[in-house]
Amino acid sequence: METVSNYTETLEKTVRDLLERQEDLIRTAFTDQLTGLGNRGGFARSLEELWEQDAPVTMAFIDIDNLKHCNDVFGHDEGNRYILQVSLYLKLYIKVGEAAFRIGGDEFAILSTIATEDDLAERLKHCRTVLLKNNDSEMPHSLLFCFH
Repeated sequence: METVSNYTETLEKTVRDLLERQEDLIRTAFTDQLTGLGNRGGFARSLEELWEQDAPVTMAFIDIDNLKHCNDVFGHDEGNRYILQVSLYLKLYIKVGEAAFRIGGDEFAILSTIATEDDLAERLKHCRTVLLKNNDSEMPHSLLFCFH
């Protein structure tokens, strides 16, 4: 009987380990490695889930100004620092019920089920203002927004 019990425990542990690994793989597949934000696949998946739920959603698309210039003049390390700085500020300005994604090299998106376009626009404008104020680089920082 002890052999069956050991076998059952081993099998249960293996199943738990596999499920945990599956969750890690899913999280990794939908996360941008540089920023920790959702990636393009995560954005598409989240948007599809919201549409299936018929949930109202406000979308904001954000584009970093001058990233190519930054990379060309200051190098890709500085460009990555610029991307990381923007992603940090976006994380600071989103609320529960919202998610931020890096959907391209210098392009980001936010999905919100709680904010109106005006509310999200106001927060992102404030985010841009604070980002510009706290810029510690020679590179001029700015963001462009588009809402849907």
